[in-house]
Amino acid sequence: MKLQKYILTILGFILFFPSITFSQGKKIKYESTKLSDHAYIITRTGSSATRRSNMGVIIGEKGLLLINPLFSGDEADQFMNALQEVSDMPVKYVINSNWDNYNVAANWYFKDKDVIIISHENIVYHRNIHTQLLFKDKFSLDIGTESIIAYRSLGHSFGHINIHLENANTTFMADSFRSQWMTIEGPFGLDGHFNGIDMALEMGDEHTKYISGNTTGTIISNREDLIKEKALRSNFSSRVFELRQQGKSNEEILMDDAIVGIFKQYDLYQYITDEIADWVINPLFYDEKAKALILSSSQLEKYVGTYRLKDKSDVEIFIENSQLFSKSVGQFYLKLVPTSDTHFWPYMQSLNVYQIFEMDDENNVLGFTIEHGGASLKYTKDK
Repeated sequence: MKLQKYILTILGFILFFPSITFSQGKKIKYESTKLSDHAYIITRTGSSATRRSNMGVIIGEKGLLLINPLFSGDEADQFMNALQEVSDMPVKYVINSNWDNYNVAANWYFKDKDVIIISHENIVYHRNIHTQLLFKDKFSLDIGTESIIAYRSLGHSFGHINIHLENANTTFMADSFRSQWMTIEGPFGLDGHFNGIDMALEMGDEHTKYISGNTTGTIISNREDLIKEKALRSNFSSRVFELRQQGKSNEEILMDDAIVGIFKQYDLYQYITDEIADWVINPLFYDEKAKALILSSSQLEKYVGTYRLKDKSDVEIFIENSQLFSKSVGQFYLKLVPTSDTHFWPYMQSLNVYQIFEMDDENNVLGFTIEHGGASLKYTKDK
């Protein structure tokens, strides 16, 4: 049974992230969709129709701008050949929508070429990611044929951005909106998720085309699709909290008729395994606990500082908007949600994993231990 559950978990993980493929020896299918005379979508399909991801190609006056080129290793030649069918101009810019591995893998292919790689500044906190031009809240670029505006969405992850093409009237939303399943709501909860959607709606009009990072069937979404997503997630959240108040577990919540009815409105639901429920249910409880403000700003002050571990980059812990955050270049950027004065949730999907602080007899913080990257890391606080 344990082996079977393990296999289902791995299968569910792959299906949940349909843009991840193991491309060694496999032929990847690419198809292009024209948005305008200068803008295209390249949709990448892996081993099944459920594993489809969208990338952007904008033909500028002097070269190409790519949005989330999704390839690594021996897939580079396949992708570049597919790109030639859209345009034979050289690649001049790459924009990463977020720090997920598959969105930044191609950076290493372009790093020694005459290509400018653009990302949100927080992307440097997630693993060893090569990038060149970083921005905080908003970035604009005119490549002659197109005016591009990239902006922080507050959805999905700390490093996530939406990318709007003014002339093509198109917004690439990556993981801040998924057309076929519930995207991760991100460290700022449903408010952050809805913020990204609202910004996309405000920047567009009734004719704007919205491109999700992952898709199963529909490649281009519209304004009504985004509005529907907000309604579905609101109804889902309300029902989950109602069922939890009744003492229902995650497994029981999944079997509720109203919840199943919401899930069935997403194309990918039939392929989702039970283990994936934690990715859409647990973040709601993580966000609820964060809003409870169990520890005040003054109580959080004792955790603030720099923490060190040999052969690892330093960890900075700080307070922002009365909440605690932890970040380390090349490792992680986390919101720490307290469940007590020593135990904090660092991961919104895994509510049984804690960042644990160690105190002395006078209740001063000595350091912390965190499970990350498959290892238990113990950091000591600078005095």
